[in-house]
Amino acid sequence: MIDKTHPQVYIVQKMTEGKYMRLMGRVAIVTGAASGIGRGIAQRFANEGASVVVTDLEASACARVAEQIGKSGMARPTDVTSSPEVRSLIQDVIDKFGRLDILVNNAGRTYQSTVAEMPEEEWDAVINVNLRGSFLCAKHAAPYLMKSSFGRIINIVTTQGGVPYASAYCASKMGLMALTQSLMYELAPYNVTVNAVCPGTVRTPLSAKAIEMKAQLSGVLPSDVWNQVEQAIPLRRFCTPEDVGNVVAFLASDEAAFVTGALYPVTGGFYGHSIGSAKKTTVTTAPVPEKKSGL
Repeated sequence: MIDKTHPQVYIVQKMTEGKYMRLMGRVAIVTGAASGIGRGIAQRFANEGASVVVTDLEASACARVAEQIGKSGMARPTDVTSSPEVRSLIQDVIDKFGRLDILVNNAGRTYQSTVAEMPEEEWDAVINVNLRGSFLCAKHAAPYLMKSSFGRIINIVTTQGGVPYASAYCASKMGLMALTQSLMYELAPYNVTVNAVCPGTVRTPLSAKAIEMKAQLSGVLPSDVWNQVEQAIPLRRFCTPEDVGNVVAFLASDEAAFVTGALYPVTGGFYGHSIGSAKKTTVTTAPVPEKKSGL
């Protein structure tokens, strides 16, 4: 008889219609799941037998992905930057399923600009979604993950430690890497693993926006930047949502029960931080208020 209370020792194989399903009976939340990488992860989780809560800002997009997933999908639009909304999301999941096993922090935002020209509101918006949003989801999900014998947090980060024009995005993702490490230590006593996946360039709406802005700032065509990136990848193709989903599914499974605090690159060998090199730009400075004498 298999002892299900020790998943780190025994891998419980779930079979449905002859297919090995690693996440049968598990409940997962995937943020930013309406398109791109998040949608790929949500679909892979469903294929592995999990019940998947599809979260994103747009209700219709969430519903569309949940419908594509089938009966195991649940649409739940959520603004991850709002603590009340995230708290409500978690409570709705517990009310419906009675448990939460897996959290994937994938929701993302970007803005390309030099630091000198970066609008402060855009910097704040990127940090709020990418870092604050992941913090809030982890904060409100943690108490329930700690009750599960199978708790998982998987953060989607980046391989880019710092590239021209992407300061807000890179800073937020480096912060999320550090949060991954902190959470790893705090949640290990409860058998909750916390890992991060670092995708290469995936042709998603978010990356298309970033490439378009980067090309404009670099004075080249977007197609030139895409070609430059592709040629720099040793495996000579772009990363796909399925590539990322494969690794995330592994980290969410019993097979990764002894893996925590890790950063997994899924890049095809590409670590090209110089893509879209910076050039001199004209910086608009704000006028300095004239000092008035007190006399």
